[in-house]
Order: sequence, then C-alpha cells, then structure tokens
Amino acid sequence: MSEAVVIPGYTVHKLLGSGTMACVYLATQESLQRQVAVKILNSHSPQADPKANERFVNEAHIIAAVNHPNIVTIHDIAELEDGRSYISMEYLSGGDLTHLKGQALGESYALAMIRKVALGLAAIHKKNIIHRDIKPANILFRDNGGIVLSDFGIAKNLELDSQLTQTGLAIGSVAYSSPEQIYGSALDPRSDIYSLGVVLLELLSGNNPYSEDNYARTLVNHTEKPIPDLSHLPEPYQQLLEKMLAKQVTDRHADVDELLAEIDTLLGQATADSDDATLLHLAAKPVVVFDGELIRLGQIKRLPARVKWIGLSVLALSVILLAGLAMMPFAPEKSEADLQVEALLNKAKASLNAGQLILPESDSAEYYFKQALQIQPENSVAVEGFNQVNDLLIKRYLDLAEQRVLKLRLTRPAEDNATYYFRKVLAMETENQAALEGLKKVDDLRINRYLGLAEKRISKLRLSRPAEDNAIYFYRKVLAIEAKNQAALEGLKKVDSLFVKRYLGIADQRISQLRLSRPTKDNAIYYYRKVLAMDAKNKTAQAGLQRVADKYRYLADKAYRKKEYSVGKGYIASGLALSPGDKLLLALKNKYERKRNPVRRFFKKAFR
Repeated sequence: MSEAVVIPGYTVHKLLGSGTMACVYLATQESLQRQVAVKILNSHSPQADPKANERFVNEAHIIAAVNHPNIVTIHDIAELEDGRSYISMEYLSGGDLTHLKGQALGESYALAMIRKVALGLAAIHKKNIIHRDIKPANILFRDNGGIVLSDFGIAKNLELDSQLTQTGLAIGSVAYSSPEQIYGSALDPRSDIYSLGVVLLELLSGNNPYSEDNYARTLVNHTEKPIPDLSHLPEPYQQLLEKMLAKQVTDRHADVDELLAEIDTLLGQATADSDDATLLHLAAKPVVVFDGELIRLGQIKRLPARVKWIGLSVLALSVILLAGLAMMPFAPEKSEADLQVEALLNKAKASLNAGQLILPESDSAEYYFKQALQIQPENSVAVEGFNQVNDLLIKRYLDLAEQRVLKLRLTRPAEDNATYYFRKVLAMETENQAALEGLKKVDDLRINRYLGLAEKRISKLRLSRPAEDNAIYFYRKVLAIEAKNQAALEGLKKVDSLFVKRYLGIADQRISQLRLSRPTKDNAIYYYRKVLAMDAKNKTAQAGLQRVADKYRYLADKAYRKKEYSVGKGYIASGLALSPGDKLLLALKNKYERKRNPVRRFFKKAFR
C-alpha cells in the first residue's frame, strides 16, 4: 500500500511486511504508549477469498482467547473506516529462527526450543486450530529470550511471504510442508508435527534436506524422499525425528501431547539447561557451536566460567584464523571455461525454476546443462542438474500418463495419450518399473475394452461387418496385444461356430430353392465349402455336399426321361464333381452314354 494508513488510536511508523492478502505495520498504541504490530487484511485483493475477512476475525478471536506464553499476544481486533479488519498484536523485535540457518545446534538446546513451540501448538490445537505454516520465520523471540509462535490459522489465506509460486504457496512454506499438504488432502494437527520435525532436523543438522532451489523438486522430496540419514544423532533423537517426519500421518505422534511427553523424556536425560534465560535471545546474538553446544558470544557474561572460557577461546581462535587467511595468496581467477559454465548453469537454474525443462529447445534447463557438459563433461553440478531434469521429466510424463489412463485416453489422440507418455519415460529409462507397469495396465484396459466390444457385436450378429467394427476385428485387436489371450481365442471360435451355423442354414435354403451352384457366391455348394474351409471335418457340410450330388442325380434322371440329354449330362458332371465315386451317378452316366451314341451301340452289337 503506497497511501498513508490511518488507524484510530495508533501512530503508524512503518511497513514491516506486505503480501497479496495483508500488510503488517509497526505502530504505537497511543493509550498505552506501547509498540505493536498491526496486521491489516487487504480484502480488496483480486486473490482474496470472499470469506477471508470472516475467518480472519473469527480465528483472531480464538487465538486471543488462548492466552499462552508461547503464542503471540493479540491486543485488539477492529475495523478501519473503509471496512477492512485489522489485528493489533505484540511487536516481537527479537528476531526469528531464520537467523540461525546453516548452523547446527546442540541437541538439548534445539530440543528445548522445539518444546516451547510444541507447547504453543498444543494450546491452539485444543482450540481446533491447525497452524499449517510452521517454519523458522514464524518462530520469533521476545527480548527476554522467550519463544513465540506467530502466523497460525489465518496464515493459510494471509501469506506475507513475497516469494509466491504459481500455486499460491510460499517457497519458504513449501520447504516445511507435510506430504498431505502437498497432496491437498484433509489436514489435522499431525501435519503441524511433521513441519515442526523439519524445523528440528534443520536445527540439529544445519540444513533442511528437503528444500531445494527447484520448487517442484522440493514438493517431490517431501512426498517421496526417504527420511535423511540420522546416524550422527543419538538414537533417541533419531527415533523422535523418524516418527515426526513419517510420510504416513498415522505413523506420527497421535497429537502434540504425545510428542511433548517424548521430548520431556529426552530433556530429562540431558544435562543442558533449557530455560528461556539459557536460550539467550537466539535470533539476535551471534553464535558459534563448540563441542555440540551453542555459545552466544554477545552474552558470554551470563554463561558459566567454563563456557565463557570456551567462547573467548573460540573468538581468539577465529581472530587468528582470519589473520592467517588474510596472509594467504588470493585464489586464482576463474578460467574462461569456468565463467562460461557458471553462466550456463545460472541459466539452467532459472529455466528449472520457470518449469522450462526441455522447451523452448534453445532456452531450457536441459539445453543449458548439455551446453555446460560439452565444455566440462565432468562438471558435477551440470551432471546432477541434467539428471534432475530427467527425473522431473519422468515424473511429469508419469503424471500425464496416469491422468490419461483415468480419462481412458489410452492410445488417442496422437502424442497425448497414456501409451505415448509411458513410452516417453521408457525412452529415457528403459527399466522404469512405473512405466512398464503403466503400459501393462494400459494393455489390460484395452483388452477389456476390445473384449467388451466384441461381445456386443456378437449379440448383434455383427460378426465380420462393418469393417473395423465387428466381433472378429476386436478379437484380433486383443490378440495383437496378447497373442495367447484365451478369451479372444475362444471368442473367435464362438464366431466361427456362429458362421458355421449361419452358412449351413443358408446352404439348406439354397438346396430347397435348387440354387445348387448358381448364382456365384450365393448357392448351396458355396456355403458348404465356406463351412469346410473353417472346419474341414464338418460332417454336416460333407453330408450337405452329398445331398447336392443326389439332387443333381435326381435332376439328371428327370432330364433323361424328358429326353433333355445335354442338360442331364451337365447335371451328372456337376454331381460327379462333388462325389466322384457315386455309383448311382456313374450308372446314370453310362445310361446317358448308351442313349446318346446309337451308332456306337450298333457296331458294338455287330462285332461281338
């Protein structure tokens, strides 16, 4: 907000932070002359939830009623003249946990801080509020060293982080998000336990192993990356973190009270003091870590003599080291190749963050990593980055393939179907089990679909027509996928039996119509032979052809009596073609021969 903000009863000094949903100002409450932080809901934001103001006020009332030393204190809830709600809360000038990033703390110190946060969480959970955004930036310190949890509940819709991603989640928040938050599943207090576990892990190890510069990779790490190796920690701490960081909600502590009981057991075994006074205003004072313990140099006078000596010794040693470093020669300048690779890697990183993995072809992460590897083939950053691109592409293709499976877009449209994306994965990683299983699933779905279509076509007696939409066509589609599919093989047999039955029936009709050999492809002989082509030993078809031969014999005999000898001779030839050894036909043939050649008969008699 660029315009001056007027809050009745307050003197506004400066803007502390702003986001798309709210702004926070440092102000003085005039009636009590105390500094406060005033958060003003920006309900006119284009991204604002229409019910954000209602939730903002309601949850602020609930938190104000908690009244817990480890929860930020809310002084007032009211509205500005333009109708926007605001919350006046205590101003915490002691800094936050982000100032300790990169430093590994002693176990008891770290756990004591986490215990304070957990106490605050337990209080708000009892009010049915889930924080949803546990991270170092929301763990603040009072001037006396007291630890305070802020930005809970309302923070889901009132994100003050300036680095927003396309999904509306702050990059800092995603680094501590639970798997169920990433999946968009229903949340319960155990989601906060997971996020608190990530913070504890960072305090103990000095880094957040789930957080990467790439937003998408950070999400994948929380959902798929195993719990980091914790062997450097005492076994009870390993067990605590493994439970807090479990991927499955049901494998975590049932609630914060159970977590606190385990923490108290561990702290009871520790020798270090964990009072607020001992935590010593962690965010505001410089620190060193010595022998697993946190030493605040700015407050050495408040530490025991042994620790004072250690702190001063470390400080002196640091001065000596710095002096030695100042006397060392400068590092050599980077070569031209180093500078080229560094520039390419920066471009690759920017493309990764923008989601440009392979496109545009000449402005993508893959392109820049390849260019870097051409200059320095052994560059570990480029190799790792190139592998990261492949991993992200594989995940993207697998996700797209699964989406197409759900929509039953198995093979169409071209280049946008499940088979296409699974094969893209296998082109990159030939043994990828997810893709191999995905293709098997696609084949199974296609087979079931084709078998279903084939059965429907049989019920409609669409056995071989129309083209590409008949029972035979779909059964053969199945066999093209799985050559020995029993259902398809039996289906084709069923189709054959239906064809045999149909052809035999038609052949019988053609006999009764005396359509024995004509017209072409629609006569009794044609249909009987169609049956024998499908079943060479079909006795009904064999007997049918004999019936046709008998019919020719009957017609030939009838023609003889009518003295239609040439016609009858044709019938005899047709009958013998079907049944060459038919004795009755052969006898009738001889009878015709005698009748048709009287001269031959005369000479036979004359020369006997």
